[in-house]
Amino acid sequence: MTGTEHEALMIGDIAAVGATLAEGIIGLRRRWSVRHIDLPQPTRTSGLAKWFELPRRGYAAHRLTRAAVAVHRPDVVHLHWARFAPFVEPTGCPTVVHAHGSDVRGRSNSLSGRLVRRALDHADLVLVSTPDLLDDVGLRGVYLPNPIDTNLFAPRQGASSGGQRTVLLFAQLSVVKGGPMLVEAARAILACSSEVRVCAIRGGMHDADAAAAGVELIPRLPRHQLARLLNEAHVVVGQLGLGSLGLSELEAMACARPVVTYLKPGLYGHGVPIATAATAEEVTEQCLRLLDEPSEASDMGQRARAYVLTHHDKLVVASRLLDMYERIS
Repeated sequence: MTGTEHEALMIGDIAAVGATLAEGIIGLRRRWSVRHIDLPQPTRTSGLAKWFELPRRGYAAHRLTRAAVAVHRPDVVHLHWARFAPFVEPTGCPTVVHAHGSDVRGRSNSLSGRLVRRALDHADLVLVSTPDLLDDVGLRGVYLPNPIDTNLFAPRQGASSGGQRTVLLFAQLSVVKGGPMLVEAARAILACSSEVRVCAIRGGMHDADAAAAGVELIPRLPRHQLARLLNEAHVVVGQLGLGSLGLSELEAMACARPVVTYLKPGLYGHGVPIATAATAEEVTEQCLRLLDEPSEASDMGQRARAYVLTHHDKLVVASRLLDMYERIS
């Protein structure tokens, strides 16, 4: 590395991970800048429609990446969403492919999955956003923790101290994230106490079941409003199907909320300060316990905030990423 500035070209973004990493890189002031290129988004929501649109979006990724590399001559190309990897490699400069979830999870035996794995073999660095994805990308994968803006997602004094006690289901009500169990737990919690409010964000296939169970469905919110929603919750329930900490759980933890979720045993090498639950019954039990023991809930929330600051703060994660960039550039 020389004393001149270096540039990373980020292609695409998933759940603002790329944008948050870019903010962290800029904040570190380590002679690196970030240029970002958006990719066309799906025009339809169904999985089959998205599959048919993939060639069009892949070609756009190929064309836009080639043009940007030719003009800007970046030191690193960082592609978000591994499904695009077969379309953009090789770039002529060091390439990072960043897998985020369903782009690689459980796809190894499909045609598209085999094409992705072959493209990953040509990448200079393969990153995964959660450690469970290492099994899906091969031996060359490296776990880079999801970055969290801990200034945006931060506790607000007294936000959940008054009013009706609230449980927030902060996971999409889909099968892969344990939607049916979340609905079952919500029904049991509401049956146990008429003084508890259970909320969830719209957008899952089990929304109708949740509404029938008495769950209050909230419209999707921009990121800057999610921190307020989290701070109003007394307990936050995350996913029950994947077994890893996603952005939702981490954002809740950064707000010092006690989080109930499922983690695969042994997936994390350090203790994670959450309440573990794998079934609807366990979710119900953990939520009611934390609602009835506010001092324990507060202590868990404070330890959760400290955990995120140590392992997931955007400056911490961006520093690790820059070390990787410098090794391959």
